[in-house]
Amino acid sequence: MCGIVGYLDRTGAGGVVEVLFRMLQSLERRGPDAAGLAVFGDTSAHSGWKVRVLLSGPDLDRDEKTLREVVEAAVTVTSFRREGPYVVMDLAELPDLDALGAAVEDGFLRGRASLVYVGTEGDVWKVAGSVEGLRKFLTAKASSSHGIGHTRMATESREDLLNAQPFAAKKVPDLAVVHNGHITNHVEWKCRLERRGYRFTADSDSEIIPACLTEWIQQGATLEEALREAGRAFDGSFTILAADGRSVGFVRDRFATKPLVIAETEDFIAVANETVAVAPLLGRDAHVYEPSAGEVRVWFRSIAV
Repeated sequence: MCGIVGYLDRTGAGGVVEVLFRMLQSLERRGPDAAGLAVFGDTSAHSGWKVRVLLSGPDLDRDEKTLREVVEAAVTVTSFRREGPYVVMDLAELPDLDALGAAVEDGFLRGRASLVYVGTEGDVWKVAGSVEGLRKFLTAKASSSHGIGHTRMATESREDLLNAQPFAAKKVPDLAVVHNGHITNHVEWKCRLERRGYRFTADSDSEIIPACLTEWIQQGATLEEALREAGRAFDGSFTILAADGRSVGFVRDRFATKPLVIAETEDFIAVANETVAVAPLLGRDAHVYEPSAGEVRVWFRSIAV
């Protein structure tokens, strides 16, 4: 089931987080178990590198202390703060992402910590239960230009924050995905990626998507080319939305088995898997359509941020 949304503002007016929140609210019946947002395009939010880590063990205070010790041994941390089950760190310089991932997800914290976001101009938030839990983030990222969101119905993996979406890439910065459907060959891909040094902390098939996109991007693909490769490589019924620091895009499976609607105007791009999520945004100049089977599109922000 699940609800997915994407939005790109072409005007510079801001309010992207609030728009995504309202879109997700209209799709909450598709996924009452968890909700999440990933937003990008705000270079003023933090001057350096930002890392968000989800703690999921039974003793969050102990794990927070351990996390601080292992991360500070690997990178230079300028600030370190706790936000519920999350720890947010600001870093002084570009980290070695492999070393950072190993510090967070291996060793003492294996099974109790997971990288949720790493980058310079975005963030990812996930909450258990209702979309309403995201309301506290509505004032954040006021100048963000675009983002994606997800409301989850747990069908094949545990009902917890580890399996909630969006999933962010861990080996490249500022890249996240949301997904509706099933990738039936995800175990095959997971085994391949693990042999190449990728770590997975969730049970969801969706977690392989940013890892695969990372693999293809590091080989020289653009986001659009990587999404096109995903459409060829993955089996099953799926729609995937992806966002990075500059753009939002999607790929639909080759049989178009999962719904998707696009609303495009001079002011914005809105994407969702039900018309009810985009209808309140529309004016008379909107072009609304359903993409074809196997279609891939990427839109770039057109404003300076």
